[in-house]
Amino acid sequence: MRSTNGNALTAVFSMQMTVETALRIQAEQCAHYEVHHPGITAYVAEHTDAAALEPGRLYPVQTINRYIPRGGRIEALLGLPDMGGL
Repeated sequence: MRSTNGNALTAVFSMQMTVETALRIQAEQCAHYEVHHPGITAYVAEHTDAAALEPGRLYPVQTINRYIPRGGRIEALLGLPDMGGL
């Protein structure tokens, strides 16, 4: 793709979400793991710092991931092997 002045344009895709959405996803994932890993919800809560982010504001997922463990980071806290996104 080229701009009107001939310079190449770079398309940037940045997925964003709110703190509330990230915490909802985290809660759903913890509920899934809690069945076989009792206490994981409390353990994940100890590693969550949602207060560092402003409620209702969209943040890049990379920023959310630093403060609110989800998905693979919860699995890492459990000591589960990395499944390569499977």
